[in-house]
Amino acid sequence: MRTPITLADYFGQYKNHPAAQAVVIIRHATLLLAAVNEYLGLAESDGVEIEEDPLTGNDISGTGNGGFRPPDCPVGSPLSSHKDGRGLDHKDVARDLTKWALTDGRVHAERLGLYFEHPQWTRSWLHSQIGAPLSGARFYVPYTDMVKNPPTCAPLAEFAAAGVKVFPFIAPTVIASGRGSTRRT
Repeated sequence: MRTPITLADYFGQYKNHPAAQAVVIIRHATLLLAAVNEYLGLAESDGVEIEEDPLTGNDISGTGNGGFRPPDCPVGSPLSSHKDGRGLDHKDVARDLTKWALTDGRVHAERLGLYFEHPQWTRSWLHSQIGAPLSGARFYVPYTDMVKNPPTCAPLAEFAAAGVKVFPFIAPTVIASGRGSTRRT
């Protein structure tokens, strides 16, 4: 049984940053964690194994930027939902949580007001947020320039049932560069 994500987990390395003390950020984070913890509990009760990230000690993904990011953090867009306390990345290397979000979890996400970055741009995590993106899509593309920011992974079979758009994905090729090493293109 997973341990719910706390505000201390969410703010992580930025807990003493002035932005993390702002009432509106704390309010957003509290609402986000209420929705996320209920959502993850429902996923777990449906048999989804919620992954813990050894780097964070909870199911927030990353090296310290999967939860709250202050406005001056160079990671992510200046308008990222992480920067106003509304976004969170869940560790999901196995993609089980993402598959559940696309199927049985969809109705729960709608009820809880959760939205997700399109899974073709989140290869080992599931980004969830409270508050609809500008597109209003439950699963939204996080970039406007897809030439500069193409999908990072192949589509999942669950996309069709969820009505989630599939984008062309070209896997990087591995090219031998001599002396036993390789490089990716």
